[in-house]
Amino acid sequence: MQNRRDFLKYGSIAAAGGLLLTGRVNIFGQSIDKSGYFPLPPKILSDKSTFLNKQSFEPLIDQLFTVSVDDSSKISMRLVEIVSAGDDLASRVSIDAFSLIFEVREGQLLDDRIYDISHNDIGTVPIFVSTVGRSQRRFQAVFSRVYN
Repeated sequence: MQNRRDFLKYGSIAAAGGLLLTGRVNIFGQSIDKSGYFPLPPKILSDKSTFLNKQSFEPLIDQLFTVSVDDSSKISMRLVEIVSAGDDLASRVSIDAFSLIFEVREGQLLDDRIYDISHNDIGTVPIFVSTVGRSQRRFQAVFSRVYN
């Protein structure tokens, strides 16, 4: 036979679990908007890189970008290729996944890290680039965004 204390204990646990499963819990002080999702913070909405997509870069193939290596040093790199994620992935989920392949001149070196990268058409945005291949002249920036 179940007593009142056990009933309240297990009932409270079940109710809390139900709240978590509905997704209607206020997490980290966020409030749910009318669509039922947590809205993006204003800081993210004001960041240019939030809205960059594959189409933003397609007209910029074979153009130079300026990389701020440190406060006083800048180098140029050329956008040489845009590699899309497989169509099978894009057909299963709403996703914008692609890589930008950049190339620097012989003798220029970059570490794998976030750089402020500038171009007249997109402005200056922080982008993580990493070395690709053995030549140490090619760098990749990966973008992956899932949409509703």
